[in-house]
Amino acid sequence: MNSLKSIIAHTLKLLVLTGIYFAAGYFGLKFDPTSGFATLVWPSTGIAFAALFIFGLELWPAILVGAFLVNLNTGAPILVALGMGIGNTAEALIGVYFFKKVSVQDKPFQTLRSVILFIIFVALGSTFVSATVGVASLWFGNIVSLSSFAATFRSWWIGDILGDLIVGSFLVVWFIKKPSLRIPLASFIELSVMVLLVFFTGIAVFGNIATSNIGKNAPIEYFVFLPLIWAALRFQQRGASMATILLAVIAIWGTTKGFGPFAHGRLSDNLLLLQLFMAVVAATGMILASIVETRERLTLELKEKIKEIEEEKVIDDAILVSIGNGLVVVDKKSKIVMVNKAFEDLLQWKKEEVMGKDIADIIVVEDESGNKISFSEKVLTRIFSKEEASIGSTVKLAWYFFRKDKTKFPASFVATPIMLRGKIIGGVEVFYDITKEKELEKAKNEFVFLTSHQLRTPLSSIKWHLEVLLKKKTGTLNKKQQEYLKVVDARNEHMIKLVNALLNVSRIDLGQLSVNPEVIDLEQLIMATIKEQEFIIKEKKQKVLLRVVNKIPHIVTDFKLLKIALQNILENAIQYTRPGGEIAFTVTFTAGNIQIALKDTGIGIPKEQQARIFQKFFRADNAILEHAHGTGLGLYIVKAAVEILGGTIKFQSEYSQGTVFTLLLPVESMRKKVGSEVYL
Repeated sequence: MNSLKSIIAHTLKLLVLTGIYFAAGYFGLKFDPTSGFATLVWPSTGIAFAALFIFGLELWPAILVGAFLVNLNTGAPILVALGMGIGNTAEALIGVYFFKKVSVQDKPFQTLRSVILFIIFVALGSTFVSATVGVASLWFGNIVSLSSFAATFRSWWIGDILGDLIVGSFLVVWFIKKPSLRIPLASFIELSVMVLLVFFTGIAVFGNIATSNIGKNAPIEYFVFLPLIWAALRFQQRGASMATILLAVIAIWGTTKGFGPFAHGRLSDNLLLLQLFMAVVAATGMILASIVETRERLTLELKEKIKEIEEEKVIDDAILVSIGNGLVVVDKKSKIVMVNKAFEDLLQWKKEEVMGKDIADIIVVEDESGNKISFSEKVLTRIFSKEEASIGSTVKLAWYFFRKDKTKFPASFVATPIMLRGKIIGGVEVFYDITKEKELEKAKNEFVFLTSHQLRTPLSSIKWHLEVLLKKKTGTLNKKQQEYLKVVDARNEHMIKLVNALLNVSRIDLGQLSVNPEVIDLEQLIMATIKEQEFIIKEKKQKVLLRVVNKIPHIVTDFKLLKIALQNILENAIQYTRPGGEIAFTVTFTAGNIQIALKDTGIGIPKEQQARIFQKFFRADNAILEHAHGTGLGLYIVKAAVEILGGTIKFQSEYSQGTVFTLLLPVESMRKKVGSEVYL
């Protein structure tokens, strides 16, 4: 049933369109057609384009039949009429197919680009096909001679061009969407006045009113642009197309009656000049209207965007106020442009006191050792540097911040650059008070220290008693007893190392490690450290080498801190280098510093875990698989010890290939510091 209804509806559409096309064509052929068929007034082209564009390409048979019948009725032979019908149909199909590809369906003329493409490829391009096929059909049918071919082609093409520009654009603009009958009264009045002005201007120019007194050579036709511009500016494409089609009707009527600036000679010549002028009028109206529509669309989008930004700003301001962390935003020159309530509360500065000030003048900081730090240099220079600045990159630090009243508090600090189109335009800095965290960390470290210290005494006692038993000072042991005691001794030694590591970590975190500089023979220290591991080196059949590149001076540093750093990196190298592998120390003296590089052929460190290698208690996955027992404290202690000695440590590692740890130490300039000594 539904299928039958759709067939009937489609058939009715075809019949109605055929009738309308025929009637419009019959009307157009009344205006002095060249060679009897090529008229300068051919609204059927615009009707065909609009019908296929709005209702679909499947209505093309109506165009073919309508064109065939109107030309057959005019006296064309069947084959000639069929050829002209095919040309008219191809014109509509090509124009609609192309324009659908380049335009927006419900607002096809809203952009200047779509209007220009319509003029060039539809009004000029597709109609060229129809004119070519139609006039060629007349020539093949011996209706048009070669001498009249050009004139016939010209009239056909111009008539079709105007059909698309005036009738086609009007129908598409007004009927692509159902026009709203509910318009504001003020707009309705303005539209009515505009229509009346177009009408009276058309009558004045193309009737026998203005031209009867001032002569037909006066350029009064340009007056029609005034209401056209008004229509385009105020009512866009609908206004422009309505004004154009109304002017066209009046102009054609007046010219055929011998009125107006184009009524000079034969009707065909008069209509040719008129239609060329109307083509300019139509194109001008469409182009101007598209520019206005684009401007209004962009203005509306801009207003909506501004509204969105304002709403987002309100939300952002509310979020900033509710954030418990201090927040400050600076521009590229380090001037403060925004702070939040938490900033005012934490630093005791009022917003109006800091806005526009250099951040280095407001935020004063010092490190853990009490050294004043140039806030601008340490943070802003880093986040503004090309090496460190990128979207999402941060600089994280923990310092002591000074309030306005000169009191201080510990704070964790994060800074990140603000990027716009790949360029840094400022920075966002967030900080929060970590006094409670510091107190908890201190309490935890003190607890670990006290607990470890209490464990160390009985473990040392157990070690002494085990040594007595293993040396058989209390009597002879059988083989089984010796094996058991060795296992206990090994486990006890492991516990002692763990306790020592925990004690060292606690003292590092509490800042209680002492520094006792003394003159040290580095080469001798390294050899002694290797000697201590001789048993395990031989057991694993490894080769440990020491290469001294140039003459190494004695170094003034803390013996125990350097010893524990060397011990840990060597123990790691031995532990994670498989039997038969090679380990090598390379010592170099350069520019007042000593570089100690330890290279192994071990299991390496996975690339994705290398950033965490110096973190407390961290162990790489392959290290856990290789050696299940470990604390994850060794490299943390090494890094802390080296930094206390005024040096730096870095490494390079390739998974399953090996690792190189490089220590860079100053030859001297160590300062003595009172505190607890490191446990070896």
